[in-house]
Amino acid sequence: MTYRVFPYDELFYLVNYGPVVPGMPRHVGVEPVGGGARMRVKENDIREAAPELPLTWHDLDNGLHVLKDRCRTFPEMRCLLSKLNRELDVAIDATRRLAPRRNQAQGFQIGERWERADRDYNLERQLEWNLFQAFRPGRGSLPEWPGLWSHLLSFQIPLHDNVARDGWGHFDLLGVDYDTLPLVVELKQENSRDWPLRPLLEAAANAIALREVWPICRQEIQEVQGGESPIQLAAEPQNFRLAIVAPTGYWRYLAALAQVTDADWDSLGDLVRRLEERGYPTSFVEIKRNGAEFVVRPIAPPWEWPDLTGVRNPRGPEEDDNAVPESWTR
Repeated sequence: MTYRVFPYDELFYLVNYGPVVPGMPRHVGVEPVGGGARMRVKENDIREAAPELPLTWHDLDNGLHVLKDRCRTFPEMRCLLSKLNRELDVAIDATRRLAPRRNQAQGFQIGERWERADRDYNLERQLEWNLFQAFRPGRGSLPEWPGLWSHLLSFQIPLHDNVARDGWGHFDLLGVDYDTLPLVVELKQENSRDWPLRPLLEAAANAIALREVWPICRQEIQEVQGGESPIQLAAEPQNFRLAIVAPTGYWRYLAALAQVTDADWDSLGDLVRRLEERGYPTSFVEIKRNGAEFVVRPIAPPWEWPDLTGVRNPRGPEEDDNAVPESWTR
């Protein structure tokens, strides 16, 4: 028996959305090749491949800020991961090209965010506000640790530069680490059911856009701080850090996902490593409320989680909401 090998995304579209090719059934049996990153089909199932596949739904020229909303199902997620791991530079260049350029007159509303009073936000916005209040300059700070912020500088930072927004909006939190590098935080609520690919792409898109206007944003932060000992920020940072932050319940949900395979997690890990090589290192962070305070600590990325019950997708952290197995921490 002979096989033809296709990248996952091409086969996905060929089978589900592509034009009918003579001799090709609408659904064919497939087998994973190389850990699932590619698929193969029997030669007699597809007589000839379509010369051009309709891949516009996951066209990397859309930019990461659009593609983040096109991985709602696991087949779409696998498809997008396959493309990004082969052509990440195309997506980054498109995101940079399409990024808004807020000017100094528009600003980033840093001072307004600092002065905003606590109000009736939705649950996720309230969590953002509480985190910001806990770690804003002049209040709490975190111990020095790679991937964690020393302080949070603002929340709900606007990036769009026109009324239409064009797929851009506000990002959750902006922090700074102990190396004076900016850190873009994407916060997930405990009951979120997003797989980490979506918040990863959202944080990456926001960091790419922020890099384009960093001199203006940095100047505004410095002006708002004032005082004798302002937080130091790198003028031309090589890295813009990403942090996916969520309460324990979200990480427990991910650990129990039966639909996710080892190949899915490994593909996500490949994408995270490729982003780091391009100046966007990622950390995963667990937060828990302890009265009026937050307990914050980095956790190992999901593809490194141990087999707590002898299977790849364990039940997650211990039933006690305040306990996470030590092997989950770095």
